[in-house]
Order: sequence, then structure tokens, then C-alpha cells
Amino acid sequence: MSQPNIPNITPNVTLTRDDAVNLILSSIAMEELGMSHILNAEGEKLQYVLGTLPGLTGPPATIADLLSVNQSVRSTLDSTARNQMFLQSKMEGILQAPTLVGPTGPAGPTGPAGGPVGPTGSAGPTGATGPAGPTGATGLAGPTGATGPIGAGLSGIVPFDPFLAPGYTLNQVVSYNGSTYIVNTVPPVGTPDTSPDYTLIAAGGAAGATGLAGPTGATGPTGITGPTGPVGATGVGLTGVVTYNAALAPGYPVGQVVSYNGSTFIVNNAPPTGLPGASADYTLLAARGATGSIGAVGATGATGPTGLTGPTGPTGVGLTGIVTYNAALAPGYTVGQVVTYNGGTYIVTSAPPVGTPDVSANYTQLAARGATGSVGPAGPIGATGETGTIGATGPAGPAGGPGPAGPVGPTGPNVTANYAFVQNASGTIAVLLGSGNATFPDNQNIPAGITINGANDTLTIANAGNYFISYRISMTASLLTSSRILLNGAAVASTATASVASTTLQAQTIIPIPANATLQLNVTSTLTVGLQAPGATLTIIRLT
Repeated sequence: MSQPNIPNITPNVTLTRDDAVNLILSSIAMEELGMSHILNAEGEKLQYVLGTLPGLTGPPATIADLLSVNQSVRSTLDSTARNQMFLQSKMEGILQAPTLVGPTGPAGPTGPAGGPVGPTGSAGPTGATGPAGPTGATGLAGPTGATGPIGAGLSGIVPFDPFLAPGYTLNQVVSYNGSTYIVNTVPPVGTPDTSPDYTLIAAGGAAGATGLAGPTGATGPTGITGPTGPVGATGVGLTGVVTYNAALAPGYPVGQVVSYNGSTFIVNNAPPTGLPGASADYTLLAARGATGSIGAVGATGATGPTGLTGPTGPTGVGLTGIVTYNAALAPGYTVGQVVTYNGGTYIVTSAPPVGTPDVSANYTQLAARGATGSVGPAGPIGATGETGTIGATGPAGPAGGPGPAGPVGPTGPNVTANYAFVQNASGTIAVLLGSGNATFPDNQNIPAGITINGANDTLTIANAGNYFISYRISMTASLLTSSRILLNGAAVASTATASVASTTLQAQTIIPIPANATLQLNVTSTLTVGLQAPGATLTIIRLT
């Protein structure tokens, strides 16, 4: 690459617009050249530590040395990526800058007037319009105005950082999503694309054509294999369903399935609090079925046979002189006097008797009152009397006992048999041209109804229905990383999430899915995404 041709600008500035554009483009090219040298130096740094730099051998490197150099190279690459975004915005801004038109020169002086004007004659008839005369020569252009002062340009541009934004000063220039903004109010709040505290200077240009791929670098030596991490706990899936227990609930992990009051729930936040059905820490998987109808009453059993007639008792001696008990005459009753009282028959055993026959010791019961006889035939219907006043409402009768249990209804279909759990325990998510699909080669629990392809990045769902979908990505680092679920290649809006600095991305939703649909977890980032335990997981459960 040639050096920029910087014109002489002393003692007066004589730069044209083309000169200024060429200088800015040259400065971008020089910065790109400088970054290429920096990247080459970082590569040679790695070669030196690994002992593969031609013609130079250093002392043997320890694991600590390798990790330290790796962190240094990674930090330099992060800074280079951010500077590359700034240079792209700078180049797009200069290429889209409008051409400025200079001011119009002053008008030339008016020519001298002719001789004196004669008296006005009488108006003659209007003659026919003659042909147009030739156009006069163009006057001389006025002198060019003085060149205005050179603009200050933009310096100190930084990528927008929500954690550093409260410290931005007035007129601080920031880049965000490919566009450039300037701070007009301090401290600014919100993001530059929506907040009135930022003014748009240059909108993000369209993405340029993809450059030609550079030659493939030599393959570096294979690094030392790290120790194998511990095996993660087996997911509970839809096996190991337990009945909800308030005393054990604080120990439930995320994904534990519990039953409560006839319904089934899954824990989505550990440790869960509250009761399933009321707490946001549980998600309903299957609601309790309706109670079956009451069964029909059974037929009345047959009447048992009549018992044998007992023997005839001895003939009684009979009673004479029986009187109806009268409290006023009772003091004159003699011993042996027989009286009737409330249907029963009594004999005086002590005179004069006191009290009533049913409770006094001065009477002995001879015959108890007989059972009420059967109802006789109905008499003729009498004339209808006048309607009486409505009496007070009587007390409510006792509640009837529960009826017999109805038959158990048929078992409903088990739609939750269509589910899947897959994991990428400790690998990476390859990001090609800024976007890539996560792979799930580990801990695959996939029964009938859902399959995964050979690349372990696409699941096919055979049966249509409403599905619960949940994913979580635990990253070693994050730089403008976002994720989303793709259904048949289209993004599901309710699952999109993004992070500027957080190392965790997660989302869950319930959506209808057609038969034979494909499902993928898509990740967008500036660099390949490294995973840390438990890595990336994806759970799919059919609800209906």
C-alpha cells in the first residue's frame, strides 16, 4: 500500500473537497495497515510462546504462560474488532458526505443607458409577433468567494456502552448499531437510537459486499488437552415426577416436574417459592381433568321372607272402672284405680297419688300406648276454604349424603410424551459471518415424535400442537451477543434476547408448531462463542 500524498497546507489551507476525502480514506487505509501489523505481531507472539516461530526459540512455556498470552491476544482482538467497527462507520460517513456547492458570485455591473427618451407616439395597431431573437452572450462569472473554515471533524468516537453512558460528557460522539450519534444532554439516558439525549450524525450504511477470503493460515500445533470436567446431573425430563411437598420444594432444581391438585407443573426458577398454580416459579404443563359424571343408582334389593308368627299369649283378666286421668280428681283416687294417660294405661299403687302417671312412683304402667294405626281411606273433599296467610319459612332440612361414585372415565391421551432435552456441555458455538446455529451433541433425551439431524443443530417435530420451549446459554464471555429460536427458518419474536456484557442468555415461550416443523437455536456474535458449565441447553415439551 502506498503512503498518502499530503499536499502543502502552509501557510494557507488550499485543500479541496477531493483532497480532504482522499486524506481521510488514506488515514483509514493506514490504520487498517497498522491493525494488520498488530494482528501479525499477535500471531508471532503465540508462535514464540509455542516454540514454532522460525529462527527463534524461547524458554519452554508453562500453562500459566499460555493462559496469560492467550488472554493478552484475546484482549487485543477485542480492541481491534471495536476499532474495525469505528473505521467502517468512518468510511461509510465520508463516502456518503454530500458535495457542497460554493456561493453564487456577484452580478456584473449594468451597461450604460442609450440616448434620451423621445415623446410617446400614439399607439398603432399591434403587429404580428416577430421571431425570437438570438440569446445574448453569457456574462462573465463573478469571483469565487473565500473558502470557509475547515470543520472540526469527529474525534474521540467510542462504541456505546450502557455502563459508561452516565459518564459521557456533552458532545461525546458514540457509535451504535452502525450509526453515529452525539450527546446533547448530560447525563444521557436510554439508548442512542430512541433517546432524545442523543442526536443522529450519520446513519448506518448498507453492508458492503463481502471481501475475498484471505489465504488459509498454517494450522497451529494442537494445544494440550484439558482435564475432563465432571459429568452433569441427568435431567429429570418428564420422568421422576413427584407430588408437590412444601417442605422439600426449596430443594427442587430447574426442570423438576411436580403434580399438585391434579395438575402438572415444571420448575422454571430455583429455588421455587409459593404454590404451583400461583407462583411465577412454576409453569403449568397439564391442567387437571374434569370430574366424571355421577353413576346411576343401583336397583333396590328383593324383600326378605316374613318371619314365623309367635305363640298366642294367655288371656288377660280385663280391667273395669277405667277413668281418664284428671289432675283435679287424682287426690281422691284409691289404690287399684285404673286410669288412662296419653294413650297409656296405669294403676294407682299408693293413695293419694301425686304427680302424673308417666313419671310418678304412685302409678304402675299396665299397658303402653299402641302404635299409630294405618291411615284410613280419604274422606270426601270438602269445600275449599279461604287462603290463609303464608307462614314463615321453615328451617332448611339436613344435607343429603354423597351419592355413589361414578365410573372412572377413560384415560386421556398423553401429549407430553412428545418432548426433548439436548445439551452442548462444554464446547463452542461457531459463528460464521456473524451468525450460527448452536449444536447439541451431549445428553440427548429424545423419545418418539422429535428427531435431531446428523449435525446436531436442527430438531424436527413430527406432531402439530402447542409446545413449551426453553433455552439457556452460559458463555465464557460476551461481546454484543444475541440469540433466538428459529421455527422453519423464521425467528420467533418471543424468544429473542441480547446481551452487551452478560454471560448468560435465556428465554422461554409457548407457541403453536405445525407438523414436521424444524427448530434451531440461532446465535449472533462478533466472535466464536465459548461455553462454560452447564453450557447450552434446549428443552421442548408438547402441551396439547
